[in-house]
Amino acid sequence: MLANCISSLRLFMAPALVYLLWQELFLWSLLLMLGALISDVADGAVARKLNQVTNIGGLLDHGSDALLVLSGLTVFAAFGVITWALPILVVIAFAQYVWDSGSLRRAPLRTSSIGKLNGMMYFAFVILLIAREAFFLPIPNAAATSYLAWGLVLSTLVSITDRLIAIRHASRAPNN
Repeated sequence: MLANCISSLRLFMAPALVYLLWQELFLWSLLLMLGALISDVADGAVARKLNQVTNIGGLLDHGSDALLVLSGLTVFAAFGVITWALPILVVIAFAQYVWDSGSLRRAPLRTSSIGKLNGMMYFAFVILLIAREAFFLPIPNAAATSYLAWGLVLSTLVSITDRLIAIRHASRAPNN
């Protein structure tokens, strides 16, 4: 399936991103992330156009996105640019998302508005950090970067809590 092949490209981009960032090849890292964004838009469009939307495809799409942003966040945490709490919570939030949705039992992924927004913000934050380094930008400075990272930590905790509450309510529903 063409859409899954496009999503799979991001799986290979993740280790390449780690290498490029570790070597401080920020312009190449930025180009890779822009390619990842294009592939993220394209895979969904192709899946819908060719009627190839599947649960496995959704998991591959979201999983490759999560791995890619996790790779970038992990390198920036290792550089001491952001707190380690963020990449750790991204792993927890994604694992919860997969588990709650029942996608391991071939159920479709159940997104949340907070989770979707967080996913976009992780991507944007990694791109912002790379662009700052690639173009020697003074913004965001260290303090602003820290605030942004902690803001994402907080929004991720809110998302995790929201999903826990939703599961608890669902389990208490009379149908269950």
